[in-house]
Amino acid sequence: MAFQARLLQESSVKGYFLFFAPSPAMCAAYPNLQDLWNLGPTAAPYDAMHLVLLNFAPHLWKLFAGLKLMNKTEDEEYIMPKATVAPIGQELRVAQRTVPLAQDRSLRNIDVHHKSLKAVDWMHFLLCSGEVLLAGRVTGDYYNMFMALSRAGRLLLRPRGVTKADIEAIDEDIKNFVTMYYAKITAKKRSGCPSASLQSLLCWTLSHCSGPAGRPG
Repeated sequence: MAFQARLLQESSVKGYFLFFAPSPAMCAAYPNLQDLWNLGPTAAPYDAMHLVLLNFAPHLWKLFAGLKLMNKTEDEEYIMPKATVAPIGQELRVAQRTVPLAQDRSLRNIDVHHKSLKAVDWMHFLLCSGEVLLAGRVTGDYYNMFMALSRAGRLLLRPRGVTKADIEAIDEDIKNFVTMYYAKITAKKRSGCPSASLQSLLCWTLSHCSGPAGRPG
């Protein structure tokens, strides 16, 4: 119960959940789940929407756009100048006119609306538009880092399962992403996207390579 109380205080999320934070009544009704409850937060599955689309994708954009400074300086080589960031948002806004109304939300001006983008919007940026918008604007190694996550996401987030060749490609890209992130960004100052999230990304990859790819809810 101490863990649940601390989680409630830190997250401001109230209530109970059978598999993660059971109430006393739930504990009494389902005693056979005690082993699962003893695992604590490690029992929670890693899902694509929160780990990748609402964590890594917006985090990378904030880094590249200079919205999140790792060393409290604006001279990091991966940061795009403001004069470069603005046209990216404008190009997305103009592209809205070329797609059906149901799809145009994901093409909103990312420079202006990044705080209100939903998981599906970040998915579009990670899997589709980011490759074109960042090309030539984000320097080589950092662009390659983004594309490693993008290529892995395209395989892991598709509705059908993955082949042995897909698993090998995903494994290589995720490892490359994590390695480059540690070497190029995290090593300079261990802040921002935490090590735990990088480890979770690897776990999420392994869990999804054994069956159909996860999809954002």
